[in-house]
Amino acid sequence: MDLRTQIMEHLAAVREHAKLQAHLFSMDARELWKDLDDELFAVEDQLTRNGERAVAAAAQRAAELVQRAEAFLDRHALGELSLLSPASRVMTPAVVSCLPSDSLNVAAQIMWNEDCGAVPVVDAAGLLVGLITDRDLSMACYTQGRAPAQARVDSAMSRAVYTVGPNAPLSDVIALMKKYRVRRVPVVSEGGRLQGLISLADLLRHLPEQRQSSPFEAALMDALIAISGKQRPGRTLRSVLAAE
Repeated sequence: MDLRTQIMEHLAAVREHAKLQAHLFSMDARELWKDLDDELFAVEDQLTRNGERAVAAAAQRAAELVQRAEAFLDRHALGELSLLSPASRVMTPAVVSCLPSDSLNVAAQIMWNEDCGAVPVVDAAGLLVGLITDRDLSMACYTQGRAPAQARVDSAMSRAVYTVGPNAPLSDVIALMKKYRVRRVPVVSEGGRLQGLISLADLLRHLPEQRQSSPFEAALMDALIAISGKQRPGRTLRSVLAAE
C-alpha cells in the first residue's frame, strides 16, 4: 500500500468514526467538528487531485489533522458510552484467573482478594476454558460434600461461557447478558486468549451522572451501582488474617 493510500484511509477512518459518534456531540461541539471536518476533507481532496506530488506536502498536514481529530473525539464524543463503544473501553483488563486443576480454595481466595464474584478459568496457554462464580463454588461444596481445598475448579466451573472480542460493540455485550441471563461477559482475542472481563457493574458505573429519571429509578440505579462496586480495595485475605 502506497503512502497516499495509507493517509487517505486514515483520514477516512477518522471521519467515519466521527459520524458514528456524532449523536453524542453537543451543539457547540458539532460546530467545532464541522470546521475540523472541512479541513480533513480539503486534505483528502488535495491528495486526490494532485496525486503523488502532493503526498510529501500533505503528509505532515494530514498527521496533524488526524491528531487533532482524535483528540477532539476523545474530549467530545468518548466521554460517554454508546451502544457502539468497543468492549475494551469498559472491560476490566488484567483479570486474575485460575486453572482448571486449581482447588476451589484457590478460586475462593482470588474472589476474596479481588473483591469479585467470578473468576475466569484459563488453561496453561492462557486460553479461556470456563468461568467459576461464588455461587458455583458454594453449590459444589454442598453437592459434593467436600471442603474447598479438596475439590477442583473444573468440577464446579461453567464451561458454556459467552464471550466477545475487544472491538465488539457494547450492544453485543448487553444482548448476551440479556439473552443468556448472565452478569459477566469475558473479552477474548481472536485466538481465545483472555483479555478482560465486563460485568454488569462495569456498565452501570458508566451511566451518566445526570440521568433523566424518576426519583425511584434514580435511587434504584444508584443502589445497584453501590451494591455492585468493590467494597474492599487493596484488602487481601492474608492482610486480614495478619491483622487478627
